[in-house]
Amino acid sequence: MSTHCPPPLQSTVEAPPTPVPPPPSQPHLTGGGLLHLAHLTSDRPPPRNPAPR
Repeated sequence: MSTHCPPPLQSTVEAPPTPVPPPPSQPHLTGGGLLHLAHLTSDRPPPRNPAPR
């Protein structure tokens, strides 16, 4: 088995992946994402520590 030779990328180019909605982690892609963030940040300050004890 020749595992050192990866398969050609052309196979993936012929069949592009299905378009998926942008995750909530990227609000700049969505129109109302900034409004939601502004509302959430106004209610409570942004978490500085990843896991406050």
